[in-house]
Amino acid sequence: MKKYLLIFVFITQILALNDFELINAHKAHDLNITGNKINVGIIDSAFNANHPSLQGQIIDQQYSKLNNNRPYIPDLTVDTHGSHVAGIILGNFKNNKEPYGVAYNAKMYGLQVFGHNNGSQKIIPYNIYDYFKDKEIKIINNSWNTQLYPIIGMSQLGWYVSDLKNQNSNYFLNLANNNKPLDGIMKLAKEKNILILFASGNEGIISPGFNATLPYYDESLKSWLSIGAIDSSKITKDENGKLILSSKAIAPYSNGLRGVENFSLVAPGSFVNSVNSAYNIQPVFGRPDKNLYVKMSGTSMATPMVSGAAALVSEKFPFLNGKQIADILLSTANKDYKTPKLTIKETQLLNTSTGRKQNCYTIIYIDTPIPEDENKIKEDLINAGYWNFEAENILKNLIDKYPLMKDAGENYKGVQTLKKEQILGQGILDIEKALNGIAILDANRLNSEDITNIYGEKEAYYTMNTQGYDAIFSNDISQKKWDDSLHRLDALNSPKDEIQNLNIGFIKDGQGRLILSGENTYLGKTIVKEGELSLIKTQNNKGIISGEVKVLTNGKFSGNGLIKNNLYNQGIVRPGNQDLSDLIVEGLYNQKHNAILQLDFGNNGNSKLIANSYQIEGGKLQYIPLPMFYTSGNIITINLAGLKNNINDFEKVEISGNNSIDFVAVLDEDKVSINKPA
Repeated sequence: MKKYLLIFVFITQILALNDFELINAHKAHDLNITGNKINVGIIDSAFNANHPSLQGQIIDQQYSKLNNNRPYIPDLTVDTHGSHVAGIILGNFKNNKEPYGVAYNAKMYGLQVFGHNNGSQKIIPYNIYDYFKDKEIKIINNSWNTQLYPIIGMSQLGWYVSDLKNQNSNYFLNLANNNKPLDGIMKLAKEKNILILFASGNEGIISPGFNATLPYYDESLKSWLSIGAIDSSKITKDENGKLILSSKAIAPYSNGLRGVENFSLVAPGSFVNSVNSAYNIQPVFGRPDKNLYVKMSGTSMATPMVSGAAALVSEKFPFLNGKQIADILLSTANKDYKTPKLTIKETQLLNTSTGRKQNCYTIIYIDTPIPEDENKIKEDLINAGYWNFEAENILKNLIDKYPLMKDAGENYKGVQTLKKEQILGQGILDIEKALNGIAILDANRLNSEDITNIYGEKEAYYTMNTQGYDAIFSNDISQKKWDDSLHRLDALNSPKDEIQNLNIGFIKDGQGRLILSGENTYLGKTIVKEGELSLIKTQNNKGIISGEVKVLTNGKFSGNGLIKNNLYNQGIVRPGNQDLSDLIVEGLYNQKHNAILQLDFGNNGNSKLIANSYQIEGGKLQYIPLPMFYTSGNIITINLAGLKNNINDFEKVEISGNNSIDFVAVLDEDKVSINKPA
């Protein structure tokens, strides 16, 4: 048995993914998306600006003060955390053999808020809000947390307090507002919509530390993410590309994500090779460290993986705010994985008898009932890759046997079952998919101001203002309705009473062209408020919108896809992709008196709007010659398909000028013939 297990472990390690393979970072780099012109904020220990990986990457860093009003002076031989984190986000690229950042062309602003060189003095954190409020940043990384776990009632590590779970949301928000590092970060999230990323913590608890839980208590904090850690070396892919997670792939130290499922995801955090800030620095005793890089593990390492990904998404889609970057990362996180039957969380607690630390364990069955027989649990542990003596030790030292956990009872058992989302959140970071735009319109990520009945029935809307940029969203976009189980009943700013059972729609706002090329199954309306929205059919015959489409006065809708509902035009509709292809509408096409329908034409055909029925209340029908398809003076007959019976309902039918060509095109009185002989 042991021989076969060793062979299995060896083969698994050979087939395992590395960190960048798991999160598809190279897919972005291959597209030359590297974080160029993106600035990231990092709140951590001090940063070694002279390290080769960080040279030229730090725009500015500031140190906190001590309570004697003197500035903190870092000792980079021990204050190593911040530099390691920064290297994961934006370490310089030298070659493929040395570690480099996920967004290696990004730059950073750094704030030191903790360190080890303060002696007996207390560190007074820098004013975080004042420092970042006017900076050109959308992302702030926080690879730190506290040992308060309010969602599960732990007032400190290993100490369950029943009254803590009974406190209301205001109690916890008051705690946050009275915490100087935290209050400024909350203010940046609310006022500036900056994406705030917090490590869930490394104590092996089933729920994150306090800092990573705040949106659970205040629903307005939608640009806030909680990040857990996984171990890439324990993950493989099957022949279909599905990720296979072993029991040990879910890092035993990483706090779980119970209570924060809706705003969390996981990324590689084990044995991550990055900047060694002590490199070549003379310590007080001994010789300088000559190692450029060092491996560290923790959710502190997973969090900058996601921050780096956020920088790449921000480069690809510069019009996104922090909340929208979060939405894309969450909705595109890899959900195509197979979880193990169980996993283990490991928590170091003080043995009150010996005065030494001991490991306590939580056995978590994932979407699986707990066996009643302890021998069966032991068998499951062995099948998960634990040796017999390890299984016995785990069962002997379950966390609910720890003295200070005795009051927890059923609230925190040593063996429990959790949903996969309570461990892995919305999934595993997937940069490749994130660069294809949003994938889910999630009501649980919306607020009261996103709900309206101005476009007909009451719906919740996801608004995307492209601010003059052009972009392509090629992911399939689905919808997710409000789910009470993901929210706290007394959370502040919750839209729960208004948003129940509502479909989710999409509003395209701002100048610029946004292309949708996936299968868009959300059931709310698609509103083109400003700029252009295009629905483009790809080789896999996608380019589909399931709900109604409304084009407002300042909007334009174009494309050759399929609308499975009605299309209402108050602005401009232009079928095709300037390639003489057709737009299909399975419902009604309605055109108001001030609207325009534009059909492209060439020598051998024209684009068409093919609808199930037509209701033309006026407006214009325009024919536009395409330079690559039309020869000036050619005789053309426009094919209107089913629209021909409604041609006289347009207030005007005309040939529109095309600035790119000089052409002769005279429309006959029959309104469909061009250059018809007299």
